[in-house]
Amino acid sequence: IALGNTAEAALGNYHVKVWIRDDYPFKNAKNAFRFMFVTLLMCTVGAGVGTLSLFLNNAFLTENLLRTGFSWWVGNVVGILLFTPIILAAAKKFVLKVTSEKMMEVGIFLFNLIGIYFLLQVEYLRPTLVHALPFLALPLLLWLAFRFELIVAITGVLGVSLISIFITIKGGGPFDLANSYNSMLLLQIFIGVISISTIILS
Repeated sequence: IALGNTAEAALGNYHVKVWIRDDYPFKNAKNAFRFMFVTLLMCTVGAGVGTLSLFLNNAFLTENLLRTGFSWWVGNVVGILLFTPIILAAAKKFVLKVTSEKMMEVGIFLFNLIGIYFLLQVEYLRPTLVHALPFLALPLLLWLAFRFELIVAITGVLGVSLISIFITIKGGGPFDLANSYNSMLLLQIFIGVISISTIILS
């Protein structure tokens, strides 16, 4: 497993240097897409080696081989797409410009969040809105991506991700399915989609 993770990181680093040729691959949409493809490729190596090593040590049955490998791969991809932009953006020097226009947009953003919260308190709207929350969150995150620096937008994604994970663990929200494996997979796919969408548009 350790060898697989090391090979994954080495492969990713190699492709970033050779293909993207920039230590900060989020300056434009072209490099952001390349970063996504590098992530998909490198995680195939890590998940493949890790899954195979567990299988050879009889950690699970043959019928669970594909399921385990796919879950591992999705988890690795989502982790990289979510945390790498935060780390690189935080390490990059940036100047936070606070203007009256930006403050007004932040106020409108918070007003929308409060509005969604109060709508969820309406009994006859709650069942529908609970399942619509991912669709309601997406335009707000895209707004952050268009109007603010990547560090702000991806922090919003992290916040939405943590809230989604917490609600799902508590047995609620749109990602709570009858099967825990399907719940985890659906939640990870959602986090991956909002992460890469925000990265590309920032």
